[in-house]
Amino acid sequence: MRVASFSNTTFNVDYAGFVSDKTPPTKPALTASGDGALTTLSASWSSSDPESPITQYRYAIGATPGARNVVAWTYVSSATTSMTRTGLNLAYGQPYYVTVGARNEGGLWSDDGLSNGVIAGVAPSPTPTQTLTPTPTQTQTPIPARTLTPSPNKKHFPWDGTLLRDTSQRYLWLR
Repeated sequence: MRVASFSNTTFNVDYAGFVSDKTPPTKPALTASGDGALTTLSASWSSSDPESPITQYRYAIGATPGARNVVAWTYVSSATTSMTRTGLNLAYGQPYYVTVGARNEGGLWSDDGLSNGVIAGVAPSPTPTQTLTPTPTQTQTPIPARTLTPSPNKKHFPWDGTLLRDTSQRYLWLR
């Protein structure tokens, strides 16, 4: 298309045809992590759009949530749902955040998804594992009945001859 009949300037219009999707993709859900170094951050994310396919993602890294002051928007294909960025110059102890947006076939961008903060220079904690140890149940072990003969100098108490011992080694006298 020529701008004006007397001009040599032309431009092309790229039209995708009829697009019925008028809603953006869902805000990406993402998590970020570091490896304890001051040069590397990683993130993985997911988003969806029920009306049309996601065609592109973009991510950025900043020192505050939503900022892009460490890595500006970086555009990747819709098949890319994770990244590891190396060669960074991060400050020890500073939290860093990854921001991700998703674009659909209609050209609409999602609201930006924000990651958890990653503290530079701090190795991630190992994932805790829980080991369940069965709690011992208190049991009573009967001791065979014994016949007691009262001593003439001791008081005599009625007793049916049953003596039980619990697991804490206490004796229970039953009447």
